[in-house]
Amino acid sequence: MSESSEKERGDEVSRGPATVMLLFSSWLAMPTLWFAWHHDRYSRGGLWAFGLWLLVLGYLQYRGRGEKSPTTTWWVLGSVACCCLGGIFSVNLLYHWALAFSCLAFFQPYRRAMYCLPLAVAWMPATGWLVSRALAGGFLGWERPLTVLVMLGFALLVSRGLGARKAA
Repeated sequence: MSESSEKERGDEVSRGPATVMLLFSSWLAMPTLWFAWHHDRYSRGGLWAFGLWLLVLGYLQYRGRGEKSPTTTWWVLGSVACCCLGGIFSVNLLYHWALAFSCLAFFQPYRRAMYCLPLAVAWMPATGWLVSRALAGGFLGWERPLTVLVMLGFALLVSRGLGARKAA
């Protein structure tokens, strides 16, 4: 068996648990996310923020290909832990974090994409709940996607820095 086919097969094997956790955490988190994004005035723009967040992860994976990617084991274990704790305590926020961890495990972006994990807060309905305590009237709908666009700019800067370092 050639070295390239072993590498390809190894990548498929390592992505298997991440795919399973992505599907499972999506199944747990999406009903509450979908309802909040469409019916809660404090979660407006969350769907757009989630889509942009996924684009950032996809871009970072594309940009960082060929780099040594850290193992996905910790991301998958974080997702499993959040799913278990979310089921035990009936806290939807833990399902949302499980989805964020499993997305990182599935996309396997390079190390600096870890900075995108805190950005997941931009699409989570819990942020709207916290804001509802301070801001009357809810979001207008542009605040969450704008946050993700700012982070997209950050991701572009980080990836350009890696490209410059590779060339040197």
